[in-house]
Amino acid sequence: MATRAFRFALQRVLDVRQVVERRVQTELASLETALERWRQERASLERRVEQAQDALRAAQQGEPDLVEQQLQRAHIRRLDQLIHAADAEIRLHMARIEAKRAELIQAATDRRVMERLRDRAYDAWVAEHLRREQIRLDEVGVQGFFRARNSPADPAPREGTF
Repeated sequence: MATRAFRFALQRVLDVRQVVERRVQTELASLETALERWRQERASLERRVEQAQDALRAAQQGEPDLVEQQLQRAHIRRLDQLIHAADAEIRLHMARIEAKRAELIQAATDRRVMERLRDRAYDAWVAEHLRREQIRLDEVGVQGFFRARNSPADPAPREGTF
């Protein structure tokens, strides 16, 4: 009697949950990359504001050029607006990342539940396999016992044997 290999009845569900977890991981990585780009953009804008403020101070120290000063102030205001927009994007991405992390935790939990079910099913399969094997061995032992009991007690030794 051949023993069948273990097959988890819910393997397809486990496979789907693993795919979902990997997809969520990929989405989370994408969001984190976008957040890092926004942070770099904000840092770049801050450097540009510093440069514009330096240019404004330089314009104020020399011969006053009111048009140049107004342009520098307008440029600084625009950069400040862009910084505020970048801050809003950073907050938005951080909120999305937190939501995606919660989704990832749920996906990982769902996968682990299925893996535990698979492990329990495997343990039950092994126990059942060992139980059936023990039954077969017991049957062989009982048959051997009855054969030994029903055979003649002391058969005459054959010539040439000890």
